[in-house]
Amino acid sequence: MGSLAKQLSGKIGNVIFYDRNGKWCIRSRATRVRQTKATKAAAVLFGKAAKMGKTLRSGLNDILPDSRERKMMYRMNKSLLLWLQSSRPKSFELNLPFIDHFQFNQDSDLKEKIKLPIVIDWKKRGKVIVHFPETDILKVVTSPKDTVAIYVEIAITGCKVSDGSSTGRYFTSIEISEQSPAPSKVELPFQLKNEFLTIVVAAVKFERSKNGYSAIAPEKRWLPLAVIGSCYGKPE
Repeated sequence: MGSLAKQLSGKIGNVIFYDRNGKWCIRSRATRVRQTKATKAAAVLFGKAAKMGKTLRSGLNDILPDSRERKMMYRMNKSLLLWLQSSRPKSFELNLPFIDHFQFNQDSDLKEKIKLPIVIDWKKRGKVIVHFPETDILKVVTSPKDTVAIYVEIAITGCKVSDGSSTGRYFTSIEISEQSPAPSKVELPFQLKNEFLTIVVAAVKFERSKNGYSAIAPEKRWLPLAVIGSCYGKPE
């Protein structure tokens, strides 16, 4: 076969003979794959999910420890794809399947750490309001030993479903301790838009104090981070 290749240049059937840096090589020609309508549609949705995921993660840079972490990226894109494949609403809708309660950190479930209902009001023009229950959060939150304060970080961002363009972002952080109780609500200045997906994400960090030294608990099981609310479009 080698001696024959030296005498040929071009192709015979699906076999291609060529010279590469003075060395004669043989390879097979790639065959054309015909895509069905279903395959093309799936590819379009996959591309949309990837664009949306990239925009949303960029909008969450202030709250995500690593917005380029591979496993998290793939899981988020898959959730967005599943939502796109489901019967997507044509107007305003809340609590979107596959997106609500998405856990960015699989080692820590936010709902297990904060076993309290967090209510989001989407109907105020120009802002989204996160309501906390009137209770002593320090006493009901599952926290590590020697916790002296809890930091709740909240971020909101969104993107247009059709092309993945951003609708903006906002981030804030509140401290909850014996000296600084939790507020009853947190207002997020943000403009909802038609045909846009919007998500509110919360993270909890626990400050521990031991032997006169305070620090945020670094273990992943004490770093919950999840979507606490989602919507498509805007209220009428």
